Amino acid sequence: MCGISGVRRYGNEPITEEVISLLLTGNEHRGGDAAGMAIQQADGAIDVFKRDVMAWKFTTLDDYKKFIGEKLRPDSLAVILHARAASQGNPRDNNNNHPMYAGKCAVIHNGVIRNDHELFNSMRLDRKAETDSDIIRAIIDEHGFTEPGIKALNKIQGSGAGAIFHPEYPGKMLLFRSGNPMCIASNENFFVFSSEKNTIHRACRPWVQRFGLWFQKSKPDMDFSIMADDSAWILGPEGFEKHFEFNIMKGWSYQEPVRMVYDKFAERQEDFDRRTNKKTGQVTVIKPESKKKFAWCEKCKLEYTIPINDDPSKYKCWNSKEKKGCNGLLIDMPKTARRVN
Repeated sequence: MCGISGVRRYGNEPITEEVISLLLTGNEHRGGDAAGMAIQQADGAIDVFKRDVMAWKFTTLDDYKKFIGEKLRPDSLAVILHARAASQGNPRDNNNNHPMYAGKCAVIHNGVIRNDHELFNSMRLDRKAETDSDIIRAIIDEHGFTEPGIKALNKIQGSGAGAIFHPEYPGKMLLFRSGNPMCIASNENFFVFSSEKNTIHRACRPWVQRFGLWFQKSKPDMDFSIMADDSAWILGPEGFEKHFEFNIMKGWSYQEPVRMVYDKFAERQEDFDRRTNKKTGQVTVIKPESKKKFAWCEKCKLEYTIPINDDPSKYKCWNSKEKKGCNGLLIDMPKTARRVN
């Protein structure tokens, strides 16, 4: 599980680097394998920066300072932030880190998706990262902030909370939540969200100088609430615009996980490094073949891998390399079929 946060400007005051860094580092205890951010500009353009380091270190990088100096402008509309606890996808490959981004929409997600492989296959979408969250990016890249897009998101099985920018919807942000926590807050100038309320308290308490010393006020000038569960909201230039159902926790209830972000940090980093070529930076993809089985299209003579407990008739034939197939239902792999590697 990860830590997400963000801020959307509604008044005349600009978003500051101080608030960004405090929101990001305030969620570091939820995920320390990578950190990232996306800025939505006034014209809808999206700028993304992410690295495979802890949030505190992320905010000290020279590249981060350069990015903030160039991309955080007085009229920048919104920023979304992510502190990653890597589960699926080695963070040494920056494509696997959040925001998920392939040149169009930018997505941050806290949660787990259990059927991303199946959805990429059945929806015929291009995968750009190993991370399970990439299916959200692919769906919204394809459909945008539309009812068909939200309907497609509801085919996901798992849990999640997050936010999305899309360049074709300038000034708008899509928030979604099913299971995972999301606290929201606002004042006259800003809308803020985070996985945890304390992060907002910490980030949005103004500093004052007295007696030649700096003090942070005891309470932020903010009003708080909780985003409704199983919901997706579109926020626009005037605020809330539209509500959709977003229910991906089918048949189970959400429980906050036990995190060992700091206790197991060194072991995780060593494992990530073992799967990375030090000379080329090439990341080895480890496929859990023991959890897969083979399915077969009799007409096209093509094999597919599916989860070991799944019925192959749930899937249809689609040749991912040529982006075509007969669209027929798959069957169990016949013993006499020739394996195609």
